[in-house]
Amino acid sequence: GSLGDVISTVRGGYSVKCDDRQAMPDEMAVLKTGAVLNGRLDISQNKYVPPSEHTSLRTPVKAGTIIICRKNSEETIGSSALALADAPNVFLSDLLWELHPAPSVDRDWLANSLKSDRQRKLIQIAATGTQSTMKNISQDRLLDIPVAIPPLPEQRKIAEILRTWDEAIEKLEALRAAKDDRYKALA
Repeated sequence: GSLGDVISTVRGGYSVKCDDRQAMPDEMAVLKTGAVLNGRLDISQNKYVPPSEHTSLRTPVKAGTIIICRKNSEETIGSSALALADAPNVFLSDLLWELHPAPSVDRDWLANSLKSDRQRKLIQIAATGTQSTMKNISQDRLLDIPVAIPPLPEQRKIAEILRTWDEAIEKLEALRAAKDDRYKALA
């Protein structure tokens, strides 16, 4: 099938004037495109939105949605991450989209599929732009990208296995960081 078969809606953010500083937790913010690098959502990658622009904000970060970068350099276009928690004060910029999986699709499977090397490469190929420093993909082109769609039980099993791997990797990274800290302390 295509991504259009597994994505029910695509919703964009909006471009507002921001200050070039990170917002405090109680302030309104817009995500930078770097917030979705490496398959994880980092809401601290944001810009403060002054009160005069608050009425223009329209797409807050919601748990269970997939956020994808629609415009950036060739290497980072199509970067995506699953939002694990609501962030009602943090909104999408016009360079990011919020994707909702179709009802018959496991959202964790879709999030992992979009992060795969194959899907990322297909998104990069479908992107347009004359400069490698700024590529763009339209909704139509994104939704036309081919994807292998396993049955729902298989999607769930794939997502479960990948979740287990991700947890193991996180534990390994924490152990590695602790080991580095001990080495530094001993040195």
